[in-house]
Amino acid sequence: MKTFVLAVSLCLCLATDAMGQTVTSIGSRDVKAAQDFATRSFQDPWDMQQRTDFGAFLDGTDQPQPNFSGISFAGGVFSATSSNNDPSLFLLDTGNPHAVTIGKTGSNHPIDASTYKVLAMRMHVNHPTSQMQLFWNRDSIFDNSLTVLTPNFFTSQSFRIYLMDLSQMTANPLAEQGFQWGGTVRTLRLDPTNQAGVQVQIDWARLVSIDTSLC
Repeated sequence: MKTFVLAVSLCLCLATDAMGQTVTSIGSRDVKAAQDFATRSFQDPWDMQQRTDFGAFLDGTDQPQPNFSGISFAGGVFSATSSNNDPSLFLLDTGNPHAVTIGKTGSNHPIDASTYKVLAMRMHVNHPTSQMQLFWNRDSIFDNSLTVLTPNFFTSQSFRIYLMDLSQMTANPLAEQGFQWGGTVRTLRLDPTNQAGVQVQIDWARLVSIDTSLC
């Protein structure tokens, strides 16, 4: 579980919009804000202020279905309850090769995964043994491009900050194919729990570069 860290504070400073300022004083040293993918690509960080912080699959009936009920965005927090043991959220929505190339999708806004490596997230689940999982695709979920399914990671009750170095994650041995985080990635999916009836709350998520000067 070396890729999974619970932290009380986020030393890889959040993007500017998360803290409301560009410089945070730590002791006698000023630390600049990290580059955040969503802020730079969409000018709209994943701060859970509105429905569009997640992809269109959250409202859809296509596979993979979101499998959430009671979805709400209030006070800067996403809340929902898993309706089965396979709920999913797209931080970066997949493109569709059979549709017009518009919107906040990986076709228009691919991730430079050689730059953006750390996924930081503040999340709460109300289940003592819940586990989360990540998926990413080289291209889209509709073609035969390589896909990664990571191992499950245990979550913790109450709000916690999770720091995940995606470049250090390996594919789940059960996955048929996979690739190390790097190069270009065009989808990023989070399965925040593997249990039904779990209340999930997400305060924010950031995909940032690793910069030793920020630590």
